[in-house]
Amino acid sequence: DETKYRLVYEVTVGEDGFVVNRTVTADGEPYEDEALLFDNEYEKPVTPETDVAIRVRKTLSGDIPENDSEFRFCLEGINDAPMPAGSNNNRKYVSITGRGSTEFGNIKFTSPGTYEYEAYEIDGRVSGYTYDTTRYHITYKVTLVDKELVVERTVTTNGKTYTGTVLLFDNKYKKPSPSDDKDPYLPPRTGIE
Repeated sequence: DETKYRLVYEVTVGEDGFVVNRTVTADGEPYEDEALLFDNEYEKPVTPETDVAIRVRKTLSGDIPENDSEFRFCLEGINDAPMPAGSNNNRKYVSITGRGSTEFGNIKFTSPGTYEYEAYEIDGRVSGYTYDTTRYHITYKVTLVDKELVVERTVTTNGKTYTGTVLLFDNKYKKPSPSDDKDPYLPPRTGIE
């Protein structure tokens, strides 16, 4: 409360002793109440927070595999950046079977700062696949604007800006040739059995 009271006491001597007259103004206006009133408002502080999710998509090119394989992806937080639930040692793993999409989960920001991450696919060494070796560097710049956190995201890969909203990983599949299935220790077939 920023009210300013002005109290003026006029003391005079009368027949019965001292006489005190009090005049009070509040912000320049006459004030009649005996007690001076200060009304403070309390607003519970709000801790701003916002969250983001990093999505990945797996595509396959080349031959069509007979069975869907599982592909794993890793998100690493740099310098103790906030991580999604289920992370361990600043790493979060997710998987996709065959083609498809998933996300690492929500990352919650509660204070301004610059937060950095790396996302990549783990080479599962499944026969026939050439794994995508792309590494994405994701930076979130979080600022406080009018009591709200505002997030700006930039993504780079191989030193170039990536403008997509989903991180893409494409694995190439090549079916093993029939000669790959032959046992090198058996003699070749002659056609006469």
